[in-house]
Parts: sequence; structure tokens; C-alpha cells
Amino acid sequence: MSTPSALIDSYLEGPVTLRERVAGLSTEQVKARPVPGKWSILEVVCHLVDSEQAWCHRMKRVIAEERPLLVGYDETRFVGS
Repeated sequence: MSTPSALIDSYLEGPVTLRERVAGLSTEQVKARPVPGKWSILEVVCHLVDSEQAWCHRMKRVIAEERPLLVGYDETRFVGS
């Protein structure tokens, strides 16, 4: 089992790893949809940002409120077409 400190370190490495994986890709590669109906790399990255914001908001509510209302969201709502 990982320690809280190790989990935090791993979490903080996520953006670094993501930047490394997309570095050097062209605009065409980032926007491409190699599988019809599936998200592009750009859409996946934007989804990660949106999800991060939603989860951070939820965590703040759990910490600050006795009975927090955790509102769901539609992850496909903001995907470009």
C-alpha cells in the first residue's frame, strides 16, 4: 500500500507525464480522431482539466460541509464536434 506522501507525489507527477506524452505532437495529431466517434488527444486533455476542476470542487465540499451535495456532470457536454 502506498503512503499518503507517495500518492500525493504520484498525483503531482500527472501533469508532467501528460506534457511529456504530448510534447512534439503536431496540431493535426492532437486534433485527429483515428477512431470515428472517439475523442481526439486534445479532447481527452480538455476532459482531464474539466474533471480535475469538478473533483477539486467536490473535495472542497466534502471537507467544508457536513452533508455536501455532490453534483454530477456530463463529460461529453463540452466536447467539440
